[in-house]
Amino acid sequence: MALGVRLRKGTLLIALLLLVGLEAGSASGATERLEEVSSFGFDYRGGDLAWDGEHLWATDPNEDKIYKLDTSGNIISSFDSPGRIPYGLTWDGEHLWVTSTTRNRVYKVDTSGNLISSFGLLSDLPFGLTWDGEHLWVNDGKSPAKILEYDTSGNLVSSFDFGWTRGMTWDGEHLWAVDGDTKKIYKLDTSSNVITSFDPPSSSPAGLTWDGEHLWVSDGAENKIYQVRVTSYPELLVSSVPSDGGTVSLSPSGGVYSPGTQVVMTAEPVGGYMFQGWSGDVPSGHENDVLITVLMDSDKTLTAHFSKIGEPEGEEGVSLPWIGAGLAAVVLVIALILVLRRR
Repeated sequence: MALGVRLRKGTLLIALLLLVGLEAGSASGATERLEEVSSFGFDYRGGDLAWDGEHLWATDPNEDKIYKLDTSGNIISSFDSPGRIPYGLTWDGEHLWVTSTTRNRVYKVDTSGNLISSFGLLSDLPFGLTWDGEHLWVNDGKSPAKILEYDTSGNLVSSFDFGWTRGMTWDGEHLWAVDGDTKKIYKLDTSSNVITSFDPPSSSPAGLTWDGEHLWVSDGAENKIYQVRVTSYPELLVSSVPSDGGTVSLSPSGGVYSPGTQVVMTAEPVGGYMFQGWSGDVPSGHENDVLITVLMDSDKTLTAHFSKIGEPEGEEGVSLPWIGAGLAAVVLVIALILVLRRR
């Protein structure tokens, strides 16, 4: 029996449509992965990275240098760091900021290396550094490691515990951090909540910057810089009602797919049950088809409904068992309409 067949009363139709909408829900969120776009070798010990809108900048903690690079890895210019063992590096839209891990300071310099200002940090081992459009974020690598937020005068705004962060960047909404211990890249909010984590493109990720579309990751062991794309892979969430009434097969299988993948879904009732229909993100006009094809251009949630063969039906020809927890919503809608009609 198809889902929602032989409905003669408008009130019951409204209630059932409401119920189906409540059941559909939403997906838990697409899975994000890092995919390499390009890479190049660079003969220096990888520190942090910065992006000025056109070029990359990189710190060299061994040589106390800061390099300006094109996106193919060619050195355009360089200058001596104002502090020894420079590591953290960021761009504020006009100037560079760089940390010194030995002097526990952050320096503001122009693109020729001329010192503009500096201030001391409440850090014993400053590493990663980034700019969020208003404030600086600095990692203190000494245990217990922290990420600290400063204004441009050196006043501490906030802080939270986090791992030893080698490189950091800001994508306009979230912080990104390279954890030197776990060798993972983390996307987190400004309250320390990790949104997701990524495997890096190399074995020893160090620096990190965002160019508005891609991440750039430096590797201190391989002496390489990688450009990577953050790709969202939509999820397909599938369920059966009742859970023992049948299953749903997926081709291709998996549940997480490349954008644009077409997934064939087949409802397969077990013995003694029959298929009733789909609810959720069902292709229009195919709600009652046993086999449907779903385009994975976003997260999707679908439910296959089954009922026992020969089970009694309601007065209006709608099989009742699949309603389940939504029965109360149906009763409330009908009761409200009846009350309004009596007035």
